[in-house]
Amino acid sequence: MSQAVEVRRIDTSCRATLDETVAFLVDAFLDSPLFVTAFPSEPTRGSVLRTLFDALVDDTTRFGGLHIASCDAVIVGALLWYGPGAYPMTLSRILRQLPRFFAIAATSPRGVLELRRAQQAFELRRPKEPHAQACWLAGRAGERVGVQLARALMREADNND
Repeated sequence: MSQAVEVRRIDTSCRATLDETVAFLVDAFLDSPLFVTAFPSEPTRGSVLRTLFDALVDDTTRFGGLHIASCDAVIVGALLWYGPGAYPMTLSRILRQLPRFFAIAATSPRGVLELRRAQQAFELRRPKEPHAQACWLAGRAGERVGVQLARALMREADNND
C-alpha cells in the first residue's frame, strides 16, 4: 500500500458514492463461493448482487452504518454493519425492501433458498444479547484495509455504549 488510506463513514447524501460502493461490493463478492453456489450464472449473479447490495446499502445507511476505505478518491474497502438492536431487519424494514427481494426471488428462486439456508446457519451462531453486527466486509486485494474498517466500527460501537 503506497498511498494513505482514508476510512470514513459514508455520506448518505451523495448518491454517486452509494452507487460506487454498491459496485465495489458486487465486484468483491462476485466470485464468493456462497454466491457462486446460489447463482451459478455470472450475469444472473451480478444482477442479483447489485439488487442485494443496493438494498443492504440503503438499509445500513438508515439503520446502521457504512464505512468505506478510499485511496486517491477510489473505494478500496467497505464495511456494512448494524448497531445493537438493529439486526436482524424488522418487518417494516423487510417490507420496505420487498420489491428488491422479490426481484431477486424472480431471478432465481433456487438461489434465494440457498441464501436463506446460509442465513439460517449464521443466525444459529449469532449471540442473543445486543451487539454491533458487522454484516459485509470487503477490501481490494493488497490494500489491507479490513483492520482499519473494523477499528472504525469498534470506535463507533464503543462511543454508543
